[in-house]
Amino acid sequence: MTGRRNVDRRPRFAGALRGCALGAALLACGACAPEPRDGLVLITIDTLRADAVGAFGREDARTPVLDRLAREGVRAYAYAPIPLTTPSHASILSGLHPASHGVRKHGQVLSDRFETLAERLRSHGFLAGAVVSGAPLHPYFGLDQGFDAFDAQDIEGDGRRADAATDAALAVADGLLARSDTAPVFLWVHYFDPHSAYAPPPPFDQLWDEAPGPWDGSHETHNRVIYEGLPASPELLARNRNLYQGEVAYTDRAIGRLLDGLAERGLGDALVAVTADHGESFAPEYPFDHADRLYDSILRVPLIVKGGGLPPERFFEGAVPLEDIAPTLLELLGFEPPVALDGRSRAAELAGRAPVTDPPIFAESPRIPPRPERRQSGRNEGALRAVQRGDCKLVFNLDTGLERVSDLRRGADEAARPGVPPPAGRCDADALRALHAAWARAHPHALEQRASTTSPPLPVDLREQLLALGYAVE
Repeated sequence: MTGRRNVDRRPRFAGALRGCALGAALLACGACAPEPRDGLVLITIDTLRADAVGAFGREDARTPVLDRLAREGVRAYAYAPIPLTTPSHASILSGLHPASHGVRKHGQVLSDRFETLAERLRSHGFLAGAVVSGAPLHPYFGLDQGFDAFDAQDIEGDGRRADAATDAALAVADGLLARSDTAPVFLWVHYFDPHSAYAPPPPFDQLWDEAPGPWDGSHETHNRVIYEGLPASPELLARNRNLYQGEVAYTDRAIGRLLDGLAERGLGDALVAVTADHGESFAPEYPFDHADRLYDSILRVPLIVKGGGLPPERFFEGAVPLEDIAPTLLELLGFEPPVALDGRSRAAELAGRAPVTDPPIFAESPRIPPRPERRQSGRNEGALRAVQRGDCKLVFNLDTGLERVSDLRRGADEAARPGVPPPAGRCDADALRALHAAWARAHPHALEQRASTTSPPLPVDLREQLLALGYAVE
């Protein structure tokens, strides 16, 4: 993978700007509206908790676009295999768990020996384009495999804002559509706004705080809490949760404009899937973070799928690992999904044609080294592994040997820490251990911390960008 050292982040075809002009002409001429085109639109929203979306329970979420999509399709809870942007997206696109594809931390590269969703769809005649909005998805990390166009412009710092991501996505779509009159289109659009720092534009910054207090959602504030001992007071937590929700509402508006623009370009009937790579914690002992805990608020994310023959207004009760998304989308598009994946298609279950299954969820969090420039080392407790079946969850620490069983029916598991005796209840720790042991036997790298693939040295500028976002990289 030495070719990853110097990567052009611009879209890879010169027709994008010509496509913009074509799109403008089509919009100005209703009589020459494009013919409907088959396609897939995959939207990933970084750091989106399930309970930040109205369709998943928050009545004042102000997410009308996502709520409408949920009414028009199927909604379910998906589960991240790892709470980090690069590895989790690698699982979404490959159908593999991090223990299989080898991307276990930021800074590691997805090997080109693994086939991505874009590569599989291109083998079926699709044109594929992507727009990403944050440094962890820079093409250096290998997630650009199979895309005809991969737009990673303006992703430095806190990333590209949602409105700019939508503009870029419509330009990429125009470029793809200009290449062929008939080829189906796969478009992946990644939004980064809910990721820290929380700084939504007006009026989204004051939707829940008409007279906000002194606290903001900046990296400076978050680092004072994480590294310098600033107490996470109820007022600070509430203000940051509201700013985070403002980022979600702002992103929702941008997604609405994306979907409207795609419909105007003939992609209104495309299969649409919306999900997230991981959530975010606002627990007092671990706020504004996600990288080194396996809380339910961090692993459980929304999944909405519309089209592909799925019924409207259906809530799917089974758990969906993010590894299941790629094979599910392939089958919904009419293609046989590969069998040599960790994930499996849930298409028949989502459609109500097969009984709902509830597979075990296997998750991991890496051992993260202290950052020498910080006075404190942060809150990493070591390498964690988890297995969840239904509402019963076992989390254990590879470094200390401590473990904890949680019954999620009794509430959130944020306060459940390895080493604290579990309450008496219905969850069988021995059964959960046996589940994970069987899975680990089938995944030789499951209990290791090293990557199962070799990555080239991380460029200095990318390393600095990841550190600025709060990530520890080796």
